[in-house]
Amino acid sequence: MDELKYLANWVKEQHAQEYILTWLLNQPGLWWSDGEAYQAALQKSGKLLREYVQKNQSGDLFQGIAEKIVDDESWNEVAESLAKIISVYQQELVRLQDFSRRKNNQNILKKI
Repeated sequence: MDELKYLANWVKEQHAQEYILTWLLNQPGLWWSDGEAYQAALQKSGKLLREYVQKNQSGDLFQGIAEKIVDDESWNEVAESLAKIISVYQQELVRLQDFSRRKNNQNILKKI
């Protein structure tokens, strides 16, 4: 357990932004809801994102990670990255739906 705590502290010191972005991407309902993290990403608001993370961080390993990102610019970068990921995800989802729709239409035409 001590090794895990040491690793967690090292991550907090060295890779706080990446760690928080990964954590945000794993939050249930991020992609589909109008929740706080989603709204913060759409608005590219580091302030709202920081508030969400601070309010929802839990567990010994995660506690305090939000305090490692101190300047507003870094929080804005995380919010902007999250917005880009959500945008690409939504574009790909539409592309897959279009592909599926065309494939279904072709199958229907073959049966006629």
